[in-house]
Amino acid sequence: MVSDLSFRIQPFESKYQPEVIALIEKIQVGEFNIPIEEGQRKELQAISNAFQKDNGNYWIALLNGKVIGTIAAIDIGHQALELRDVFLDKKYRSSSEEFAKKLLQTVLLWSKQHNVKTIYLGTTLAFRAAHRFYEKNGFTELARKEMPSYCQPMDCDEKFYQLNL
Repeated sequence: MVSDLSFRIQPFESKYQPEVIALIEKIQVGEFNIPIEEGQRKELQAISNAFQKDNGNYWIALLNGKVIGTIAAIDIGHQALELRDVFLDKKYRSSSEEFAKKLLQTVLLWSKQHNVKTIYLGTTLAFRAAHRFYEKNGFTELARKEMPSYCQPMDCDEKFYQLNL
């Protein structure tokens, strides 16, 4: 069992950028064989500028000082956020410590503090465990055409969700 003292979630800082990129590449490309799109690569090269503005933010999960997870929320206006970059190192996904849930709870608390009413997200069909996680945590599936025009899902996204707060 992992001690909570060694685990924390904090807003992204640029010193963690190489670890964040390595983690996302390891999971997205290495595990799921989904290439990093040019737009995604640009966002990852400028996380603070791309995500940490308006009501948006980017958080990292650290275990013993090492990045093991990420979660981001982009402010898309309309009292809504778009959830992005939800990644957790494979060896911690089924942990009794519920690291993924703690990352999501960080965004939910942030959303309430910033008067956000709705969270949207797009994901790929390959992330089946993520689909179950979102559904278990209250997200409902939407058809792509039901996604608001102000959402900017990634090209690889094929499954869409909404959570009303």
